[in-house]
Amino acid sequence: MSKIGIKRVMQLTGHSAPVYALEQGQQASTVFSGSGDNMIAEWNLERMEAEKFAIQLEATVYSICYIAIRHLLVVGQAQGGIHVIDLKARKEVKHFSVHSGGVFDLQYLPTTNCFYALSADGSFSVWDASSLSLIRHIPLCEAKLRSISFHPDGKQLAIACGDGTVRVFETELLNEIYTLHAHDPAANVVRYDPSGKFLLSGGRDALLKVWHVTQAYELVRTIPAHNYAIYSIVFDPTGRWMATGSRDKTIKLWDAATFQLLSRLDRKGMQGHMNSVNQLYWTNYHNYLVSTGDDRSLIVWAIEH
Repeated sequence: MSKIGIKRVMQLTGHSAPVYALEQGQQASTVFSGSGDNMIAEWNLERMEAEKFAIQLEATVYSICYIAIRHLLVVGQAQGGIHVIDLKARKEVKHFSVHSGGVFDLQYLPTTNCFYALSADGSFSVWDASSLSLIRHIPLCEAKLRSISFHPDGKQLAIACGDGTVRVFETELLNEIYTLHAHDPAANVVRYDPSGKFLLSGGRDALLKVWHVTQAYELVRTIPAHNYAIYSIVFDPTGRWMATGSRDKTIKLWDAATFQLLSRLDRKGMQGHMNSVNQLYWTNYHNYLVSTGDDRSLIVWAIEH
């Protein structure tokens, strides 16, 4: 296993329940987190402390999407609700109840000016970010939808489904163009690499799979990456490295070009997480990798440039 320079910078505490969501904050040096304590917090990575900002909602926060150009914070909850908060006006402007199950992922696509919500009810919805109106609501399968990722050119999106498939759509008309039988029993996370050449998927089977986008999503690699389910896949801002987070309490760092394992961040060797790693976010600020999970904390990692 190759080594890269890694430093555990700080462990941030304040949430009183597992943390499920991480997202870019209002500044380059901040990140949002959402938790089972029904709270959203914002953390300053320069001062390594919580900002004087907090939002309390009525249910567990599973997903957060910050649309900076519109100063909107979109929040997905365990009961299926989607809250839209205008951070500039400091008030909630919309509350949607389209979904009957938890909203596990929310992502914004600038090329369509839409945000996309994935739900435990097996459907996903598409919303206009200007009018905050529903464009499409698409039932996809009878299992949970966990994760969505957009190709860098904005023309395709991929969805990880609880029935084990990864579904690929074109974004203009939302026609399904590929169905990948990816993981047994469930696909948990998908992520396009920054080059757009590959799609990565992680599942409950603890496997990391690499799909070649320009070759009709042919499976090119299957990597036994973790001991338990993979929940998160992120790339660093330069596209040089990627990281995976798992229910096995570890984070693993990989070469994004060769998919060679570079390092393992765990409790014993690196003072990592005590419980499941639920989410990762790789910031532009000092190339910090932020991780969070069931131990209610955020850990900030500095990765050598």
